[in-house]
Amino acid sequence: MPHQALLPKGLPPFGPELELVLLCARINLSSSQKNRAEQIVTSQIDWSLLLRMAAFHRLSLLLFRHLQLVVCNDIPEQVLEDLHRAAITASASNLLFTANLHKIIALFNSNTIQVIPFKGPALSQAAYGNINRRWFGDLDFLVAEKDAIKARNLLIANGYNCETQIAGDRKEAFLRKENCFAMVNTSNNINIDLHWELTGRYSLVPLYLEDIIERATTIKLAAWQFPTLSVEDNIVFLCIHSSKHCWQPLENINCISELIRNTEKINWLKVFEQSRYLRAHRIVLLGLLLCHLLFDLKLPPLVMAELDNNKKLLPVGKKILLRLTLDPAMQEQDDYSCQFSTLHTCIRDSFSDRIKHLYRFLCRICFRPTSKDRQAWPLPPSLTFLYYFFRPLRLVWEGGKRKYSKKEERKGLDE
Repeated sequence: MPHQALLPKGLPPFGPELELVLLCARINLSSSQKNRAEQIVTSQIDWSLLLRMAAFHRLSLLLFRHLQLVVCNDIPEQVLEDLHRAAITASASNLLFTANLHKIIALFNSNTIQVIPFKGPALSQAAYGNINRRWFGDLDFLVAEKDAIKARNLLIANGYNCETQIAGDRKEAFLRKENCFAMVNTSNNINIDLHWELTGRYSLVPLYLEDIIERATTIKLAAWQFPTLSVEDNIVFLCIHSSKHCWQPLENINCISELIRNTEKINWLKVFEQSRYLRAHRIVLLGLLLCHLLFDLKLPPLVMAELDNNKKLLPVGKKILLRLTLDPAMQEQDDYSCQFSTLHTCIRDSFSDRIKHLYRFLCRICFRPTSKDRQAWPLPPSLTFLYYFFRPLRLVWEGGKRKYSKKEERKGLDE
């Protein structure tokens, strides 16, 4: 059971569907956990809701892995068939992405571009010991800022498209303000995020390849190996990345939990040193708290002491857990709701950090034009300054439409 002293008061019990999803998110189950899974399966369970929750939180592959082993005739054949079909589709996609990962690393190495792959197959192998235990829909690479344009052009020459066009005199300003190129190979639907800053500018201090390259570790996949983030850097990055997306889907938290659970030695002093340097200490602590509460992750005394010293994180954790009790159809999970959540402000390390985050949020999210703004309202070069007025109007309009559509969906579910 989770550490009782840390459990938020008034936390509603999870339904059997969510409890089963959380239980089966672990790679290995103890005998008591297996017995509990069998008890849940034989209870009154909404199988349709179970499948929706597992898909929404991207835990279908792990759920299927454990349900196959449950000795029980109460699991509908259609449920296992649906999960099996999803597993086959994900496995084929993951193998395709992994093959392309190998090609792109070789391409960069042959052109003297230093690169660190992260997330994707690298995270699957590090956290779960198998690339087919989590679904991933793109490949992420970190290169040095000085190599970003060169790497982008190299990928374009090898069949990838990039919507972002940069004028020659704006390259330095673009690289300083942005963090990645989104690219796609339309011939095989391989999506790539080519980063030169790791945190997506979400932390108040940027993190570049030069900051972490000396700590990088090597990961093996079949007969080949490549560098990736050290476990300490991975924990910090994954907590920041998950926080950016309001800690959903649950697989974002689970991969942190399994990475910690299946790593023999972690230097927690380095984890906290890095989190404080990035002004993201409370973000990392919140991620560890959620791992502890949701997946019963046993944390060392040093981490538990830090959590006890940051008790104001408990109400935030409770708010996140409360959302999990909702049917996925009722949850607002889209880029708009994540970007505008007050969660991002309240978990900053200090009052001054909250002010800085709000300022950056207003400048970056609310006013700075994007390619979507330019596509929605093409303007001649002499009038491009109008985008700074058009963007907030577009965001308000789209936010209103989303709220209206959600309201209609809920009305339909109630009926």
